[in-house]
Order: sequence, then C-alpha cells, then structure tokens
Amino acid sequence: MSLLLVLLQLLQPQATRLATEASVGLPQNYSSFLQAFGLLERRLKEGPEMWKIREEAFWSRHTMATKQNRDPERRWVAAASHLFDATEAEMKEMTGYTPKTSASMHKALGFLHIQSLPLPENLALPQDVDWRQHTPTSNFVRTQGSCGSCWAVASANALEMHAELNGHGSAGVAYEEILSCTPNTRHCGGDGGCSGATAELAFQYVKDSGVVMRTPEMAAGGVWGERCGMQPGQRIWTDGFVRVTPNLAQPLVQAIAMQGPVVVSADATNWETYSYGIFDSCSKDARVNHAVLAVGYGQSASGKYFLIRNSWGGMWGEQGHIRLLRFDDGPGPSPAFCGTDYHPEEGVACQGETRPVKVCGMCGILLDSAYPLGVRVESSTGERSSAQKM
Repeated sequence: MSLLLVLLQLLQPQATRLATEASVGLPQNYSSFLQAFGLLERRLKEGPEMWKIREEAFWSRHTMATKQNRDPERRWVAAASHLFDATEAEMKEMTGYTPKTSASMHKALGFLHIQSLPLPENLALPQDVDWRQHTPTSNFVRTQGSCGSCWAVASANALEMHAELNGHGSAGVAYEEILSCTPNTRHCGGDGGCSGATAELAFQYVKDSGVVMRTPEMAAGGVWGERCGMQPGQRIWTDGFVRVTPNLAQPLVQAIAMQGPVVVSADATNWETYSYGIFDSCSKDARVNHAVLAVGYGQSASGKYFLIRNSWGGMWGEQGHIRLLRFDDGPGPSPAFCGTDYHPEEGVACQGETRPVKVCGMCGILLDSAYPLGVRVESSTGERSSAQKM
C-alpha cells in the first residue's frame, strides 16, 4: 500500500466516517429489512398498496435514523427494529395511553382511593437505582401487540416487581384481567381496554378485586367478561396507590429510590428507531401517548437518565428498555425542560376538552406517575368481593 493511500485514509473526512457509522444496524433497502426480521412473506400477502405504504414508512424512519447516527454529539444510537415499517395507525395501537391532568384528573379520579405520602426534602438519595437487580423473577419484557394496552401492561409490571420486592417471589400477573375488567365509566384515559385507561384505574381495580396470578395452564389473551374477579387461586392485592407530584423531577426520583418502580407517562412517537444510549430527541412540546414503567435512574458520561421498561418486546431498544435524558428541577417550581401539549385531544385531555396542557421532562415523562402501595399475594376462592357486588 502506498504512503499516499495511507495518508488519505488517515485524513478521511469526519463526515465520511460518520456516514459509515450511520449505516451500522440499518438495512440497505426495504427487502433486506423484511428478510432480516422474517416479515417478507407476511408483507407480500398484504398486497402492493400496503407494501407501498410500509416501504414509505421504512424509508422515513431510515432517514431519521441515519440523521441521528451522523450527529457527532449524539447521546443515543438508532437502528432498525421490527417496528421500522409500522404504519401510523399501528404505532397508535402500540401506545393507547390518554392520561388525565390538572383539575380534570382530580375530578375524574375523585371517587378513587388515592393516598399521598409526604417525602422529606433534600434526601441523600443514591446516584444510581436499578430495581431489576433486586427482582430477578419479574424482569421479563412483555409485547403488548396491536392493542392500546400499555397502561395495563405497565401496571402489571409494577405489581409484579413490587410483589417481589415485598417477598412474594415470582408473581406473574394475568394483565389481561386488568385490561378487560378495570371499570372506566368516566372515560379516564380513554374508553377502557384496548382503547386506553390509566395506571391509577388499574391499581384501584386491584385494590378492590385483586388480579389473578398467571398459571402454566392459563391461556394468554382473550376477554374475561363475567370471569372478572372470579378466577380462583393466588391473587395480587394492593392497599391503594400514590400519584406522584406531576411535572417535577425530584418527587419522581425520590419515589423510585424509596418506593420502587413507578408507572410513568411518555411521548413515544419516535421511539421505534431507538437502539441504545440516552434518548434526548423529544421536543419540549411532547404529545403524551404511552404508559411505561420507570425501573430506575442513573447517570453516565452522556448525562443523567430515567431507566424505562417498555412493552414492545425484548428485541427493541436495550433489551426492551430505554433510557430517557433526566433534567434536574430548575430554580423555580419546574424542571428545566417544560413545554405544552397542544394536542391534548390525542392524549392528555379529558373527554371533550382541548385546552393545552403543561408537560415537563424528556418526552413528558413527569406528567402522570403512580405506584401501588402494600402489594401482597393472597389466595382467593373466586367469589366476588363486596366492591364488585356494588
């Protein structure tokens, strides 16, 4: 090799090197993506019209991912996932969370059993918390599928981890019972079931009725209907729940450190391209549309973060998890990263309301957070509780 060629390689422009790095984890074309993820036969059966729609979605995400990976100051890396050619309608089905906020939320949830726990100020909290290290039997990542069940899945994940932290071992929750049976007569967070609800409603259902623990014989999926609260066997119960002070970082950090995993809200609009690192690509004006579980927090050379368990399967992100950039609270009554959700009808408004809502934290993570209290496991005969008979 000539000396000139060696020098040219050493002096290769940074843009060219970044372009090479940007292609890592990204398929060269749509067909290679389909083959890599085993989707080719399925997409061919959908017909040419849907193929075109999906291919356009693929290239749109491919462009965004390439741009992200070319950023020399990036905190996170993008890569292809099984969601790379998902349609807009399918991604909406992968979220399905419409939290209630402000006075509307308090009115809608006024009938619920909400407990508040005062937290001391200026606590010396650990710099890093990861509850996965203390819950080895409840660390599996669910795939919610084409149903807006994120609120039920996140709530079930929280119940399982809190049960294990309370000494109840492997307590796998049949989240389908939460999904099908949680009352939602006031349309809190949506119309219920796959049309959305809230973690607060889920925790209230478990307080009143319990939720059955899954057994090897129990089939996944399905609608529970008249079986709500009637399945005999081991059931998980709670004493209630706590709603964390919204739009402030420190109360959420304290809750995670002192109480355990917390169900949080988020704008997951562009998460499908995430592979690893600290995600920082949401605007301040987040559209909150998803419920996930905060299982910890920490910091790295790229910054502070919240550690989040998603419900899109273990092949997505960091083995089913994402780290969101964490901002400290500012000198005033809000964190340094706040904005407005100008489309509350898509995610945060109560029924019939369109008034913009304040959102804080990366991807609006501080808007709506809750965790269960006194999670325990008890046997049940399958008879309805007094709360269910009312």
